[in-house]
Order: sequence, then C-alpha cells, then structure tokens
Amino acid sequence: MDEELWSVKVVRIKTGLSRASVYKYMALGLLPRQRHLGPGRVAWRASDVRAWIESRPE
Repeated sequence: MDEELWSVKVVRIKTGLSRASVYKYMALGLLPRQRHLGPGRVAWRASDVRAWIESRPE
C-alpha cells in the first residue's frame, strides 16, 4: 500500500502554520522531516503529520 504524501500547501492547511513556520519547525526538530521526491519536489508523509497534530496540546 502506498503512503499518502502531502505537499507543503496541504501541511499548511492541516496544521494552520505559515510556509515559513513549517520550515522553521522542521529545522528545529518540532515537525516531521519532509521527503525528497525529485528535483524541487518535497512532501511529508500524511501519517507523520497527523501524529504530530494529535500530539500537540490544544
């Protein structure tokens, strides 16, 4: 079964973070790392981002 992948746009919508915050959180180790799909293309595993969202305090 293929893993669902999310673009930065989808990650932004799901997390409520700005594009800059997505990359800042990732650099600080606060958000799961992206996967490189090819030149200029990256994505996040949906399951990783969902788990991160669920682990955050409300």
